[in-house]
Amino acid sequence: MKRIVRVAVLLILILAFGTMAAFAEGDPSQDTLAFSPGQAAKKAAAASITVSAKSILEPQSPFRDTKGHWAERYIARAVWMGLMNGYDENRFGPDDPVTRGQFVTALYRQAGSPEPAESAPFRDISGEIEEFRKAIAWGYENGYVDGKENNRFEPRSVLRRQEAMKILYSCSGNLRGMETLFTATYERYYKDTPDLADWGKTPMYWGVYNGLIAGKDDHRLKPKETATRAQLAKILTVYAQRFGTPGEEGAE
Repeated sequence: MKRIVRVAVLLILILAFGTMAAFAEGDPSQDTLAFSPGQAAKKAAAASITVSAKSILEPQSPFRDTKGHWAERYIARAVWMGLMNGYDENRFGPDDPVTRGQFVTALYRQAGSPEPAESAPFRDISGEIEEFRKAIAWGYENGYVDGKENNRFEPRSVLRRQEAMKILYSCSGNLRGMETLFTATYERYYKDTPDLADWGKTPMYWGVYNGLIAGKDDHRLKPKETATRAQLAKILTVYAQRFGTPGEEGAE
């Protein structure tokens, strides 16, 4: 009886607040999530009659290749929030590399897929699907992403870890915070800080401080290493907790 009452109260809270998911707030390093976009919460509320309290609080990954993976819960949340999809109903490919186009598209979905004012000027995206083209145009017009040489975006090129942090740092409004107090600490702790590009230091340290990215076991950030789909799932869900929708942090 007590369990029924708790579930009923939980469902009332979801329906009452509409755009908030009933996740417990906490430190992102402890794998907790406090925020998800309104569309995801609406889906949860619509399906709440047929799911248990546990499945509302902690979405479950449907993919066979994510069972037991360190990012299983992050992947489940990213898929539940509508930010990422699997290759099919059984396979997500958590350790596959992320491309520039895929990363920007995931952020575009997280922002609510707004209509860009105009098309992006890059000559190598005409063959991409419409959502990719709109996502790249949205990212470019908001200053979140830049092109490469010869008026190209290279949407299918792999994304490096420091590039991912640079894009997210731009989405947050390029606002420096408490991480600046720990710059010297990070540079002593991580062995490969000389590998960071000049433009990558601030975004990477910002990402570490906010729990978006972590170093490897050997005290290395590996800024030039390719980002994976599992890492992207973590980045997106923790970013949602800390900053909400891309572009909100720096908005007036």
